[in-house]
Amino acid sequence: MGAFNILAACTFVAFSRRLDRIQTLLLAGVALFPLLLGGIAAAGVIHFPGEEHGKEAASEATVEIAAQALVFDKKDLTIPADTEFKLVMDNKEAVPHNVAILKSQGSSEVLFREAPVPGPRKQTWTVKPIPAGEYFFQCDVHPNMNGKVTAAEGAGGGGEAKGEGSGEVAIAAQALAFDKKDLAIPADKEFKLAMDNKEPVPHNVAILKSQGSPEVLFREAPVPGPKKQTWTVKPIPAGEYYFQCDVHPNMNGKVTAS
Repeated sequence: MGAFNILAACTFVAFSRRLDRIQTLLLAGVALFPLLLGGIAAAGVIHFPGEEHGKEAASEATVEIAAQALVFDKKDLTIPADTEFKLVMDNKEAVPHNVAILKSQGSSEVLFREAPVPGPRKQTWTVKPIPAGEYFFQCDVHPNMNGKVTAAEGAGGGGEAKGEGSGEVAIAAQALAFDKKDLAIPADKEFKLAMDNKEPVPHNVAILKSQGSPEVLFREAPVPGPKKQTWTVKPIPAGEYYFQCDVHPNMNGKVTAS
């Protein structure tokens, strides 16, 4: 725009003596138009299509959940409040599943529901804004597959239960079970692992190369509860690993570092 204005101004000066008044005004208008347009755009009056698309893409949140062996990998689902978001369900088995969000367990007030999806298959739904608060989710086909939904400001964006963008990975232990069977961690980067032990028995989270492997990537002493414990985990290379509670090895699952 600046180069065009300079060129237009030089042209105007060079030919101004040869042009009548009307032609001079038209040429001046042509020269000043790019400057005027640039000023309006800079002031934010004009929005270009590509700019708006970029803003929408950046603000879109995604929440993920997986179904396998007739259980969800999460008992606590955190979603963004008052914001439309994408809900991605990874149905890893042949039986149909869906995710229904209700006002409370057994409530007839449905905030979100779509038809069950047979698998193995990934399904993405668009969920309309849900007010901040606590709700209940379930698979309508298998109501025992259920849990708590927390709609909170700034939540969502990749499916982590909490600490999105802060480098924190969360997991909870209750009734001798973890709330996740699939644990997603950042690869090649130090992060915080927050365990919420909701019962008086001791638990820890050990990350092994594979089930039964002597190669330990992370391990700390068991923590008696009820208590929340946060550990710092050194960088782990990208790949798939195994996690367990050393006190209760039946509390276990898959770790994906990506």
